[in-house]
Amino acid sequence: MQSTLDRIAQWMSQQDWYVAVPGSAPRLRELVEVFLPSADPTARVRVLVVEDEARPEGVIYQVPIVERDIAPEPGDPRWIGRGYGGAALFDGVGDTSYAAALLAAMHETGTLVDPADDRFVVRCEAVQDAGPSARLHVQVYGRPEITVTVYRQVLPGPHPDADAAARLAGLGVRPRLVGTLPVRWTDDDGWVEAAHLALAEESQAGLVDGWTFFAAAARAGRPVDDELRRIGAAIARMHDGFGATARRVSAAERTRTLDSWRTRLLAASHLVPGLAPHSLGAQRVLDLAENADWPDAQSVHGALELTALRRTPGGAWQIADHSGPAPAPADDRTDLPDRDLAAVLRSLDYAAGLTGANPVWAERARAALLEGAGVEETPLLVALQLDLAVFDAVSEHRTRPQAVGIPLATIARLTAARRDIDSALTAA
Repeated sequence: MQSTLDRIAQWMSQQDWYVAVPGSAPRLRELVEVFLPSADPTARVRVLVVEDEARPEGVIYQVPIVERDIAPEPGDPRWIGRGYGGAALFDGVGDTSYAAALLAAMHETGTLVDPADDRFVVRCEAVQDAGPSARLHVQVYGRPEITVTVYRQVLPGPHPDADAAARLAGLGVRPRLVGTLPVRWTDDDGWVEAAHLALAEESQAGLVDGWTFFAAAARAGRPVDDELRRIGAAIARMHDGFGATARRVSAAERTRTLDSWRTRLLAASHLVPGLAPHSLGAQRVLDLAENADWPDAQSVHGALELTALRRTPGGAWQIADHSGPAPAPADDRTDLPDRDLAAVLRSLDYAAGLTGANPVWAERARAALLEGAGVEETPLLVALQLDLAVFDAVSEHRTRPQAVGIPLATIARLTAARRDIDSALTAA
């Protein structure tokens, strides 16, 4: 009879979130099994944490399982198959019994912020399952709705979303933290590994994502100065919340960073038509950044664009998705905090460029963001924007040539502004 792990491997290979290896099936090795307390007498709930040894780097996954004695309804999307002994195995994601057991486990591990939320789930529905995580919308008796993020792909160490939720609690930057589910296991060398399996946060109805909001405003030419001041202030509070992670940037790190910027600029200048006329000005931007003051590096968002911002019905702005498109452990997310601002400025350029907004709209938007954050456009911030625009110019040239004018316009603006400053200094 097929083993439970073999059946899970077969099912996993058909899921969109599985990082497939061409020509190879999953080779799963169990790291730890976690039993969750189920109040449903018809459901046994557990989580398998497995490593896929089909990939050289050994990707780690969690598989939430609800085990029942009944056969599935035809076409049940949660159906995994029959495990060892004939038990019916269902994917826990989207199953109310799993959601209730998950909150109960958070309570038992002492990571549930409000124990009154324990075991009182009404339903679990509206599942968004894509990429390395799944989001469950869970209704709890007498409580606001909860969004539970289940990490399909497990990152050793603190998960960036869970780490951010803990560090930023009470700062008004993220939704209220409800709880987390940690896990530990011992590797082959006897080292104890720790990770997060899930994060629960309070939901709020009527949230609007930043891209939708600002693209509509740019298209209509609607002023957004106050909105962007609030976003700038939220980014500043986020960086303050991560302040304990700050460390000095070494001379070697600065050199490596500048070398990578210059290498990317040189390669792009030969590849992208329209970039070469700006290459000398761009090199000057990087030279000025080399001699500028650099802030301490610290934990940052890492993928902060308009799509990662959420506007509440009351007009406040929250920052989401700290894991980013390519998840990395929280301990590996140390970078220059100015990079987060540069990424939002880049996103505003795209909102203006794709909607044909008046350049004055974009100029005012950028100024309002920096004002809200309490910073000026330093040589380093200019260089960070430039590097992002150079990267985008290459990407657009290869995949979406009709949009390459957007990053090229950003490069032209940044290098022209630097020429104006140089001219003024020479005249003085």
